[in-house]
Amino acid sequence: MHHLQHGNIQARPDIAHFEGDQVVFRDGSRESLDLVLYATGYRWSCRYAADYFTWQHGRPQLYLSIFSREHRNLFGIGYLETNSSAYKLFDQEAHLIACHLADQLQRPHQAREFQALIQQDDPDLSGGIRFVDSPRHAVYLEVHALQTYLRQLRRRLGWSDLTPGYFDPLRQAPEPLPASLATPS
Repeated sequence: MHHLQHGNIQARPDIAHFEGDQVVFRDGSRESLDLVLYATGYRWSCRYAADYFTWQHGRPQLYLSIFSREHRNLFGIGYLETNSSAYKLFDQEAHLIACHLADQLQRPHQAREFQALIQQDDPDLSGGIRFVDSPRHAVYLEVHALQTYLRQLRRRLGWSDLTPGYFDPLRQAPEPLPASLATPS
C-alpha cells in the first residue's frame, strides 16, 4: 500500500492477455512492463495465469509451491497452504526467487543445478502428517518439513538465509508528512 500510495507502482485495469512483451488490458490499452503483480487475495486462480500454470484440483502444480516446471522464470508466491502462519513464508518464497535470479546472472552453474531440481525434485513436505484427502488440502505443507528442506537447499546452493533485518540496508527513510497534514506538537 505504501508504494501504491507513493506512485511507485500503479493499479491497472484487468489483464485480457499477453502478446510477446506487451500486456493487453481489458480496456484495450497495452503496455510493455517489467513486472506484473496480480494480487488475487484468497482466490488461487487468475484468468491470464491459467494458461501458464498446470492446475490440478484448482491448485497450480509448482516446485516448492513457487517455481513453474514448464516455463523457465515463471513464479508464483502464496500458492501454498500450511499448518502454520504463511506470511513469513511468502518472504522466503520471494527470497528464493531472488537467489535463483541472481545465480542466473552471477553463478550460472548453480542456476543450472537449481533448474534441474525444479524439473526433477519432488520432496515430501508433509512432515509425516496425513492431511485431509481433498482438493483444498492437496498442496498442504508441514511448515517444519518445509523450513528444514529450504534450509538444506539454501546451504546446498550457497544461498543466504533470510534473517530478521536482512533487508534493513535497503529501507528508505519514510517521507515526512506535508506541513498541512502534520499535527502540532
